[in-house]
Amino acid sequence: MKTCLLMGVEPEFDSANPQQAIQTLKSTDTVIAMTPFVTSTMKEYADVLLPVTPYTETSGSFINCEGKVQSFKGVTSSLGESRPGWKVLRVMGNLLDIQNFDYMNTEEILLHELDRIGEIKANNFVQMTETVNLPESSSGLTRISATACYQEDGIVRRAQSLQQTHDAQDTQVRINSALASTLNVDNGGHVMVKQDNQDIRFTIIIDDGVADQCVWIPAATKESARLGAMFASIVLEAG
Repeated sequence: MKTCLLMGVEPEFDSANPQQAIQTLKSTDTVIAMTPFVTSTMKEYADVLLPVTPYTETSGSFINCEGKVQSFKGVTSSLGESRPGWKVLRVMGNLLDIQNFDYMNTEEILLHELDRIGEIKANNFVQMTETVNLPESSSGLTRISATACYQEDGIVRRAQSLQQTHDAQDTQVRINSALASTLNVDNGGHVMVKQDNQDIRFTIIIDDGVADQCVWIPAATKESARLGAMFASIVLEAG
């Protein structure tokens, strides 16, 4: 890509394959990140960091699962030189001479979008148009995953109270007793996880709810962000 604009996203935590996402961004000519936060990883892939307010501190609207429009007010003034994301996008549109980027508030944006969308009808029917390619079966181990508890977005990830809960701290690797016996590791022991040229040491929890030849590794943690795809072949070694 020549240019990539990131808005309120941390690819190292919010991607199904964080390492691939970071490599792609590093090979992109220009990466602009609109973000409320700054990390050392962002500085590695972003050429420009534009400070925006968190979505929880700005006005806006969304359409819920019942098809109802729900609006909310901004709860505080923007901190320092940060601005709501929609204002930053508006200025970008003005600089690029793009039409319909002259809004003065989010109410104007809402009215424009509702006029464009038309009547909203709730519809729970889902038609699959794409296939999901899972790893081919093999004699090796397969990583299975989901986003770890309280790691869903940048605000939750930085909530100190939530990160002190038991669920948030449960980021260990889980395997069943059969695989643990093969590796000769006990509950609470350690294993080396190898994926995409990365070696990371994890604590093991024996959980017979995990399928045979599968390894449960939660995604979006500081440790797993250094690994590759959430569903892929991996290597496990005791130690």
